[in-house]
Amino acid sequence: MSLLAPWRRFALAVRFARRAAWSGVGQSILVVSLMVVPLTSVATFLTVVESQVPTAAESITMRMGQAEAELRVVSPPDPSLTQNPIDPETWRVETDSESGERLHSDRSDPRLTPEEALPEGTSILAIQDKGVLIVETATGIGAVRYVEGEVWNPALAGAFTLEAGRPPSANGEVLVTASTLGRLSKSLGDEFTSRDPAATFTIVGVIDEAMQSDAINIVYARPGTIPGAGPARYFLPDRELSWEDVQELNRNGIIAWSRSVLLNPPADAAYLYDGRQGTGAALALIIVFGVFEIAVLAGAAFLVGARRQQRTLALLSSTGAERSTLVQIITAGGLVLGFAAGVAGTALGVGVAWLYTRLIDTGDATVLPGFQIPWTMLVIAALLTAVIGWAAALVPAIVASKVDVMAALRGATRPAQPRLRSLRAGLILLAIGCAIGVASTIGLASTGWGFLADVSAAENALIVVLVVLIVAAAIIVAVGLLLLLGRVLGLLARATRTATLPLRLAARDLARNSARSVPIVAVILATVSIATFVMSIQSYQQALATTYRVLPAVAGQATIPLFSSTAYDGEPTPDRSQASAIADELTTVAQGRLDLHNIRTIQRPWQDWTAWGMDDDYTLVVPQRDPAQEYPVDPATGRAADPQDPRCDFRNALIHLNSTGPGAPNVLIGDADDLALLAGTSITDEQRAALQRGDAIAFWPQLIDSRGEATLEWKRFASGGAGGSETVRTERLPATLIQAPERLAYGLFMTPATARNLGLDPVDALIVMDFRSEPDTGTLDAVNAELAAVYPGVPLVSVTHDPADEGQLFQWIALGLVLLATISAAAVAIGLGRIESRRAEFTLWSIGADPALARLISGLRTGAQTLLAVALGILIGLIPGYGIWGGPTTGIDMSPPWAQLVIMLTGLPLLFGLAATLMPLGVPRGTGARTQIP
Repeated sequence: MSLLAPWRRFALAVRFARRAAWSGVGQSILVVSLMVVPLTSVATFLTVVESQVPTAAESITMRMGQAEAELRVVSPPDPSLTQNPIDPETWRVETDSESGERLHSDRSDPRLTPEEALPEGTSILAIQDKGVLIVETATGIGAVRYVEGEVWNPALAGAFTLEAGRPPSANGEVLVTASTLGRLSKSLGDEFTSRDPAATFTIVGVIDEAMQSDAINIVYARPGTIPGAGPARYFLPDRELSWEDVQELNRNGIIAWSRSVLLNPPADAAYLYDGRQGTGAALALIIVFGVFEIAVLAGAAFLVGARRQQRTLALLSSTGAERSTLVQIITAGGLVLGFAAGVAGTALGVGVAWLYTRLIDTGDATVLPGFQIPWTMLVIAALLTAVIGWAAALVPAIVASKVDVMAALRGATRPAQPRLRSLRAGLILLAIGCAIGVASTIGLASTGWGFLADVSAAENALIVVLVVLIVAAAIIVAVGLLLLLGRVLGLLARATRTATLPLRLAARDLARNSARSVPIVAVILATVSIATFVMSIQSYQQALATTYRVLPAVAGQATIPLFSSTAYDGEPTPDRSQASAIADELTTVAQGRLDLHNIRTIQRPWQDWTAWGMDDDYTLVVPQRDPAQEYPVDPATGRAADPQDPRCDFRNALIHLNSTGPGAPNVLIGDADDLALLAGTSITDEQRAALQRGDAIAFWPQLIDSRGEATLEWKRFASGGAGGSETVRTERLPATLIQAPERLAYGLFMTPATARNLGLDPVDALIVMDFRSEPDTGTLDAVNAELAAVYPGVPLVSVTHDPADEGQLFQWIALGLVLLATISAAAVAIGLGRIESRRAEFTLWSIGADPALARLISGLRTGAQTLLAVALGILIGLIPGYGIWGGPTTGIDMSPPWAQLVIMLTGLPLLFGLAATLMPLGVPRGTGARTQIP
């Protein structure tokens, strides 16, 4: 046999396949469309991920430009301070397990500057954030951020880009962002005046900061233009830092982003939780789901198409063609159409990704570093689609090659019947899939996934494997259900024996033509499972935001704290005698500028926070009194002793209430109306009575012990690095729990009389307000400017928004794309099925059946198979969603999106069933054709 013989047969098969595709171009388009839909989703996801997730080099450039390192002072010198090498903002120091205070340093100790911590002569660029300038904008008084430092230095190129003009050459010359020009209604060369601090500036250039949104208003000036302090970022233009250098800086209270460490992180470093650990898992499961969906859709398309080729195959077989040649013809068709789908799907996916990235592009490089096309992965995806097309056509080809030539030539083929072997295989796969899913879920729960625990590189790899296994389990279960589907349709036909004629015929047609029904169900099942999975991810994200959020006020309210959280670092703080007058003036400004429904001033115990940390200073704290919910800490690391221990869950640990300082008001003071506004709920008669008789109201159940009492402790914290604390006084008082709609960052609430009885000195501290209509940015700017004029240094009006609502627009855009893909694939599959079912419609029409009856049967058949497919798809989609993000794995009470699922379960069958009912029958017009049955 010639070596070229196989290639000649393959070329012949490709030629037959190409002609068959062109002869049935409508069906070929439907087949290609079925593969294009999931491939477009995969290509879109890959491109968006490539564009949104920066490489290490891109992250370094947008953060520090061409510099070798960025430094930030976060603590006094502490020998126990360590940072995550790839996420320096995640750092820790050893603390006392009881008081939470540091063991080796004190927060009031002096901090070292990078100049003091680094060798003499080291070149350092300081970029200092000095707060805001109060300026006249095009719409009135407003606030813009003010930064000093050489942001135009070539060492920072990439992090800062000079877009127009020139760098400042003298004090008073500034650079601004493009949005600032518009807001000030100025041009290059114009001057503008700041009211607070009083100064005049000349705009000489426009600059863009990579890590800021284009909408942010910032003014950049030369160092020393305006005296004052503020947090600073320090850049090292030419000094490379090794991991040992970084660790030495850590001990001096400085964290560092080192270019060499970020590009080559140390293998033996103690990694903290890395929030990016889910990226690889998400990428893996999306690819697995995508390949599964392409395979299912392609297989379904070729299974239906192969049955329509039986007459052609019989003709070829009657002329001497071998079975292998018949198989090659059908698989070559799969290869040709798969390749066409690969090219079209990747191109369409890139286009959809480009549109999506344009919608979310705010100019912030941390959100979207740039539009990047993963050419290698897309080429692989396109070629893989062609291979999947060939493989998906293989089984239908083998089945079709066993054609009964005489029966096919005279059009007497019988529908394939479910075999006992399929039943056994389906049950086995169903059992295997369930076992893998349960075992992987248990294994994933044991890793600490979702508990913000420390995760090593090996554990991270294990998490990815377990996530993929959970997705694989769902796919195995889906395959098992599809193998059992023929039997299920048979049971459905038996159950409808006594039903009305249209329903009985529709059920019988589904059962007797399972070779057509099962592929269509498989297509809808695959796409619905993807949609359900995506909605499960969104439900988890919302549950996560709702579960862990701790807010300063109820969502929709605003607060003005009179005491800054950093008052003891030198920021102004009201004197005891000034607080009430300042609060009254601030309230007057807010009432005059904002459309308020209610505004009240709430008090707290007075303490001189400028003396915080001194040996003679006493700090009032509200400790957790329920021993069953105290936070167990490993004294060697200062971290959770056991991430799986529910007491280590942030929801129960109340770590935020263990903190002290002016920004941690553990005790609030006011009347019942103050409490009602702050808690966002009505006050019961029992709670009013409790306040009047001197009880406390607790915002957290953990603050009330078994006797129904809350505890106040006066503590003296040691300074000078000794750590530890001394309880100098303890008071207990009855407490009642209030069920606020939000988890508020406060401990106890009491009346002024109760506070004075305890020896506390109430002082106005927190202004709380709610709106009739929420103000826009311009209005808030004007209010904040007036507030700053009343009392320089007062914190800005802070409007509380629901974290679960943030980013919903983009989430719904993504969900809409998935549902569009679901509807598109289902419509194509049902359309392909309609082509296959034309013979049955011809038969009904030819015997004189009412066309309305035939359309009703078609609608019921389509609606029934869609209902079955959607129900199974929801089940399959919930398996990985619950296994990966459910309560046993993450501790989050994730509720599936029942409303959307019910809409999908009822809406899709009604939509497709109604469409099939209204669609005209594909039969010839005229009485002469009534006897023609193909």
